Amino acid sequence: MENVQNSIQLVLSTDAKPSLKWTPELHQRFIEAINQLGGSENCRELKNSEGPCSSREESIGTQNEMTESMQIAEALQMQMEVQKKLDEQIEVQRHLKLKIEAQVKYLQS
Repeated sequence: MENVQNSIQLVLSTDAKPSLKWTPELHQRFIEAINQLGGSENCRELKNSEGPCSSREESIGTQNEMTESMQIAEALQMQMEVQKKLDEQIEVQRHLKLKIEAQVKYLQS
């Protein structure tokens, strides 16, 4: 799991409404995650213990998980963009503070 987290690279966008591109690599990782959580095997266990588990229910569950995953990824991207803007503002404020201090020294001399 740690290797997967280390290899994921987020690309920041300057778009007003950034979106996540569903690439074949991302889809493969999604399938691997589903398989780690039990995948279709999990459904078979539910079928035996609680009743039928239709492919429609599986599809809806998968769609809900994909939507939730995409929403989380979008939220993380937005958070990173906000953090980047805050860092830029702090840097601008730092430069302004240095200029003000230099002006104060000049006026005092």
